[in-house]
Amino acid sequence: MTERPVVRRRLEPGAEPEDPARRGCLWIGGVLGVIAGVIVAFFAMPPLLDLLFPPEHVAVGETFDHEGRVVTVRELRALDATPADPEGSQRWRVIVDLTAARSWTLKFDTFQLRLESGDELKTNAIETRDLPVNGGEGVRLPLGEPTLVTLHFIAPNADDLPEQLILDDPQVQFDLPPPSS
Repeated sequence: MTERPVVRRRLEPGAEPEDPARRGCLWIGGVLGVIAGVIVAFFAMPPLLDLLFPPEHVAVGETFDHEGRVVTVRELRALDATPADPEGSQRWRVIVDLTAARSWTLKFDTFQLRLESGDELKTNAIETRDLPVNGGEGVRLPLGEPTLVTLHFIAPNADDLPEQLILDDPQVQFDLPPPSS
């Protein structure tokens, strides 16, 4: 057997004709990638983040203290419905003791009331003794002074009992004491 000599050839890069059908594949792949990313961002990430960073849980009677915000739930009470309330609804009053070492404005979505059914209710009304409620702005808490704040909620179903009070920022869940009469 004779060995053939190795011959090296230089290949010149030639311009291959572009296939227009292949460009459509890239567009479809890009669009499908964006759709998949949006689905993951809106549906998969929130439960994953809740699993990795669960909200802090505060038991009945305990005080939450974080970055100058001190919160203690004092009382839960069922109130009589007013004529303006929807039929079959229940009013709830939660009294909270708050102290703010830095600027803190309570808005109507700062606290939510979670019911046994899992529904979360926004605050319907905020009351304080000496502080004005500025409509959409809410209540600005005085720095360093303990303030009793009364939060009112309207549950659409009178049979649905409150389970937790939720503070929005930072995420904290307060267990509620039994309703007082």
